[in-house]
Amino acid sequence: MKAVGRAIKIFILVLIFLVIAAFAFRFWLQSYYPEGMRRMIPTDALRDAYLAGTLEAKTQEIRVGYEDPDEGLFFADHMVVVPSTGSLQVTVRYNKSTLLALSERYGDGFDAEAEAPFVYRIFCSTGTAEDGETIVGETYLPLDSRKDSFAMYYYERLAFEGVELDGVYWIRLEIYRPGEEKPEGSIVIYENHEKYNKFEEYKVTSEELS
Repeated sequence: MKAVGRAIKIFILVLIFLVIAAFAFRFWLQSYYPEGMRRMIPTDALRDAYLAGTLEAKTQEIRVGYEDPDEGLFFADHMVVVPSTGSLQVTVRYNKSTLLALSERYGDGFDAEAEAPFVYRIFCSTGTAEDGETIVGETYLPLDSRKDSFAMYYYERLAFEGVELDGVYWIRLEIYRPGEEKPEGSIVIYENHEKYNKFEEYKVTSEELS
């Protein structure tokens, strides 16, 4: 009976440990981005600036890194800008459950198995029109991208070039289903206004641009 009691205690302790480990892994995974999703995609503009010794990059913590507090289908992080070259890079992340949710919502109107289930663009706001309501600004499509996956997450690093940052108050990343005009979600990834304009230096390494 003592042996049975000892075995039960050991089993309970192991079970508790596994539950704690599972919660810890899940918590860590929520903020994990593979190395390639945290590094810059080498573009011609970045290489030229690096060789010329004029590459000055900066990053900013995204204050709200998801498109919706309830659904949380898309997340964004690791935004870097190089004002002198008009370069902006950011990584978007979504869960396998995102694909399932949109498949259930749209049926044949969404291909979860597609190589590129989503398309992206950024909108750079420079203020409002004379009516005081219409937001004005420029839209850009990514020049290049890099993909990865880990556990239940999919990641895509997006590289935008030629982005005019002068006079831009905020930049919004927009996520679309292919061929659709209404975005599935949007995330403000850059802010430069009175309420929030904190940036930090980002050191671009030669390995990133090789």
